[in-house]
Amino acid sequence: IYDKFVEKALKRAKEEKLCSPNSPECTQGPVVDMKQFDRVMNYISLGKQEGATLLTGGTRHGTQGYWIEPTIFTDVKDDMRIAKE
Repeated sequence: IYDKFVEKALKRAKEEKLCSPNSPECTQGPVVDMKQFDRVMNYISLGKQEGATLLTGGTRHGTQGYWIEPTIFTDVKDDMRIAKE
């Protein structure tokens, strides 16, 4: 069941439409501000540093605003910060 779930989550993440939240096509908007953007990017960095496997995403989307690509990790252990916080 795990592998099927990861496969479907990965497919869904790659189908996300990052655009204006006012657009009916939008499925993911930006984070609210630079503080939150930095916080999310820090957790992505921590996940990689602690040994989780980054399957997709994990980077800024575009050059303006606070957009982050849909991000999926696997191999996350209970003691990792991305699992606990």
